[in-house]
Amino acid sequence: MPFPNEPVTLHGGCFCKAIRYTISVPALSERPPGRKAANPVGPARTEEGINTFPIMSLDHCNSCRGVAGSILQAWFIFPQSWMQFSLQKKAGEVPLEPATREVLMGEKALLDSTHLSHFNTSKDVHRVFCGKCGTPFTYFHSEAQVPGGGNTLPPFFDVALGTMDKESMEICGPPGRQVHLGDGIEWVKRLIVEGEKGL
Repeated sequence: MPFPNEPVTLHGGCFCKAIRYTISVPALSERPPGRKAANPVGPARTEEGINTFPIMSLDHCNSCRGVAGSILQAWFIFPQSWMQFSLQKKAGEVPLEPATREVLMGEKALLDSTHLSHFNTSKDVHRVFCGKCGTPFTYFHSEAQVPGGGNTLPPFFDVALGTMDKESMEICGPPGRQVHLGDGIEWVKRLIVEGEKGL
């Protein structure tokens, strides 16, 4: 099932609901180009939409697998401008709706006043998670998005596909590509290609 061409609103959050988010995906004609698909899997998106944001990807890398505590991480990759976070405050009833980059970088004021937690898995790789229930949320490589240097993509990041509400995941359909296959677990890669026969 390909990702819809019409505008879509997706919702998600952590297990305890201290962090919620809304992703507003515009119509296909308004979506910026993403990176060309490598290692495609599953049903292909339309030729017109295959190389546009959003990108759904299966990630076999060791660090993402470890952070997720799973055999595989699945990402929903899209421009920061489509995202709106809603963070429950530690004290007070009105949630905060900060700029997406402030969340991704783990701004100190947010870490102090909400349940948001932040850590770096390498110098420029920022990850956020819920400090109350532990749900891992995002991957953001800040150095790769410095203006200039040949980067023509809009500021983007990855959100863990498993944090989406079930209804939103049904809209998204399955990931269309895989990355870091060299780090992948052989039986997991076989399972993706062969389905039940790979068990």
